[in-house]
Amino acid sequence: MEFTSADEWSRRISWLQTFNAIGSMLGLAGAGLLRPQLGMLASAFLVVPALIVGGIGLPVPGGRFHMPTLEVERAQLARLVRRVEPLTSSVIAHLHRFHLRDLRALRAAFLTGFSVFLASWFLFSLGVSAFCSLYPVLMLKSFGMAVAKSSLLMSVATALSIPLYNIAGGLATRRGPALVLSTGIAVRMISLAGLGLLGFFRLPFSPVLAVVVLYGAFQGIWPLLSVASNDMSAALAPFSEGTSMGLFNAAAAIASASGAIIGGAMADKFGYPSASLLAAAIIAMALVPVLNLRKGSRSKDGAPDQPPQRDAG
Repeated sequence: MEFTSADEWSRRISWLQTFNAIGSMLGLAGAGLLRPQLGMLASAFLVVPALIVGGIGLPVPGGRFHMPTLEVERAQLARLVRRVEPLTSSVIAHLHRFHLRDLRALRAAFLTGFSVFLASWFLFSLGVSAFCSLYPVLMLKSFGMAVAKSSLLMSVATALSIPLYNIAGGLATRRGPALVLSTGIAVRMISLAGLGLLGFFRLPFSPVLAVVVLYGAFQGIWPLLSVASNDMSAALAPFSEGTSMGLFNAAAAIASASGAIIGGAMADKFGYPSASLLAAAIIAMALVPVLNLRKGSRSKDGAPDQPPQRDAG
């Protein structure tokens, strides 16, 4: 942020997210082609060039790329924070570390729409983790899809979704982040419900194409969820954007850990397709608060939903 002018932040963050998605795509594709032992060695080896590049030319405070900024306005920080992806999917999420002093802001948060959004995102992350933590084994047990093929499917879906980042930003600006977020949640809910039903019912034809389409929609809709959720987190919080992102990431992290346990227990007791149906049901519960937020924002002025704006000073 301190190494370029503010008007370049959005473009540079978009490029950072794009390269992050491309790296994830190539890594998933490679994982499907390599044996586990070789894949671990390749992962460790690929860190080496990253260390070399970082040591040679990354901008650091006080370095030759540093452009000190005497004052950073709150609006500029909000502009940056709203484009950072959540903890569950991005290596750039540690923008704000949660501190115990942030607990003082919880009382204020629970009296605003931010608490409704946070509850929704917690449920959403819980459902997604219940499915994603089992993904390779679930696809193998439910549909006979080998790990190499399921990794390739995730890689292709991620690659095709990259252009959606800019589209999601435009939609959030024109129609409001609540609409974009509810659309993304609904797509994931329908996709998981479809995967669960296909896994339970033995169809007379091969469901492979349907599985590819449903999972492709599940994975490909992520850019809409990423952009809209960060926008709403920063805009709805009654305190600083840094604190709001700390609470946002904390809720997602707790939900992700809990979802893995719940999904595993469900699959062990009722079979792997039941984990997909459980995830769909939890995500359906997450959709309700977001729809209420959208209704509330529309009822105030009759315009398309927009997050409340606070004084930038």
